[in-house]
Parts: sequence; structure tokens; C-alpha cells
Amino acid sequence: MFKYSIITFIFGDYECLHEVGETDPNVEYICVTDNKNLKSDTWKIIVDDELEGKGVFDKCFSVRYNPFKYCSTDICVRVDGSIKIHKPINHIVEKFIQSGDDVCFLIHPYRDNIPVEYQVWNMFRNFPKEKALQHLSIFQSLGYDFNKKGFIQLNFSIIKRNKINNDINTLTYYFQKLFGNENDIDRLDQTTITVILDRFFPDIKVFGVSESILHSEYMTWCGHNSNNEINFNMDAMIKTPHLNGKEIIYQDLID
Repeated sequence: MFKYSIITFIFGDYECLHEVGETDPNVEYICVTDNKNLKSDTWKIIVDDELEGKGVFDKCFSVRYNPFKYCSTDICVRVDGSIKIHKPINHIVEKFIQSGDDVCFLIHPYRDNIPVEYQVWNMFRNFPKEKALQHLSIFQSLGYDFNKKGFIQLNFSIIKRNKINNDINTLTYYFQKLFGNENDIDRLDQTTITVILDRFFPDIKVFGVSESILHSEYMTWCGHNSNNEINFNMDAMIKTPHLNGKEIIYQDLID
């Protein structure tokens, strides 16, 4: 029996497959893809024909928000295809399990305000301004306070197989479909899930980690479809991280 699962996903050749450096026989490594020719020495490759006909990001989110369709364990580490795993991350998974927290999320290291995140996506990632206004309008209608500091970055997370995580996943996927169009789902989901936690799950216990975990001996965050590491400035990280106005402690930085 595996102790936990790690799941990644690659669709539309948006990412290259990063083989795991040092695997743990007690860990399940799963890659869901639409590439029937993809082979791996370290990942179990799954081609899910039920995802056929969906857009690339809808395929990605169909896996991100339904990981236990593929995982055999009750603990799932979700990593984007841009993450290269060098060695087992048992220490952080075990620490998360022992904490009793509901979910582990990476807190955005440089920005702690949701409206500012939309400005950045508009300027540097061609995210349409009208789409940003749609998101913000719906968040406002839900009663979200935009003065609250902190939000989630979703390229790494750990979740348990339980009702609260299933409900969070279902709601987030629903809103991303609502924000999307007939061709594909909306791709900016880290702001959405942050608002959902605040509005629908205010008492959820979050095990917060920092982006430094993705620039360590354990993992590397690479640029899309490359092996080049994303720039990271630990000194520039927000010194007192928050999530929806509540102070968060970076658990991965505690011995």
C-alpha cells in the first residue's frame, strides 16, 4: 500500500514531463495526460479518454479538482507539470498529516491582494480586463472584502480525501466553468479558491507553505515546457504572510 500519492498533469504538450529524480517505493506517482505516446520511467501514465473534447485548461482542472479519481491513497500531493521532483517529500507530507489541518496550500510569496493579482495578470499574462472585472464583480456579490490580505498559489498543494476538500474542489471548478466560455474553462483559479475558502469555509484549517519549497533540494519550479528554473527571491517574500486576512505561518520553514 502506498502512503500517499503525487499527481501531475500534462495536456496539449503545454509542459514537458519531468522525471522524478529519486522515487520512494511507498509513494504513488501519477501523470494524467492526453498524449498516448507519453512514456515514463518514474510516473504511472494515465490517459483519461473521458476528458476528450475538453479544452486544455478544462482538462487540467478536471484533474486538479478531481484527483482522487486517479489516486489510490487518501492523501494527494498536487503539482503542476512545471514542477520537477528531485527526491521524496515525506517530511512535509508527514508534518501536514500530523498537524490535523484540512489542506496544505502554498501562499503567494510576493502579492497579498487579489485585485493587484488581476492587474498583474492583465499586464503580463494577457488576462482580459473585462474577465477580471467579471471575477471581481462576482466575488463582491459574495461579500468578499478586497482589503483582506493574502491568497493561494496553486502549483503545489496537499489534500485529504474528505468532504470538505471535495466541496472546495467542486465549487472552484464550478466557478471556473462559470467564468469560462464555450471553448474552455477560465484559467485563473487561485483567486477563486481563495474567495471560496473565505466565503464558504471560514473555519478551515490551512497548513501554509512558502514558495521556497519549490526551489529546494526536493523540488524545482521550471518555466513552461522547459527545464529552466523560475526566478525566485526569498528575500523579497512577504515577511508576514496572510490568507484572507489571517496570519499564516510558513510550516515548511519550521524545523
